[in-house]
Amino acid sequence: MKQIDVEFRATLRRKWILSRMINNLKILTSRIEGNLFILTPVGDGHSFRYSELQRECNAIRRSIEEPYPDVLIVNFSELKYFGSEFIGALISLARAKSDLGGKVCFCAASEEMRRVLNNMRLTRLWPYHDLLVDAIASFDENQE
Repeated sequence: MKQIDVEFRATLRRKWILSRMINNLKILTSRIEGNLFILTPVGDGHSFRYSELQRECNAIRRSIEEPYPDVLIVNFSELKYFGSEFIGALISLARAKSDLGGKVCFCAASEEMRRVLNNMRLTRLWPYHDLLVDAIASFDENQE
């Protein structure tokens, strides 16, 4: 019984630490809703330091490499532009979740960004939804 309590407390502490890490991000904002990890890059995808992007990606990666939440939704609605470094970082996060058996999708990209996703054939690897609400609905646990 004590072993279970120790493991449970360790799990809660790890989740608390991870949530504090992801709540202080500036480029890659995120939130957890049920079994969904919603990642929303913000601002202009080329007005950042590469080291900042890497630091934030590492924080996100530690969170999504946990078995829960099972789904990563990349919401592009707040991103004006992204360059190759930015899309590379997002692809590495999506692959990290997929490699662990998790699900990934993209949503709410501008027309130009959607064209980039299609040209890179990323929408063949992971589904795309026009709206965040549609992406969330596609993973609704109550669907039959």
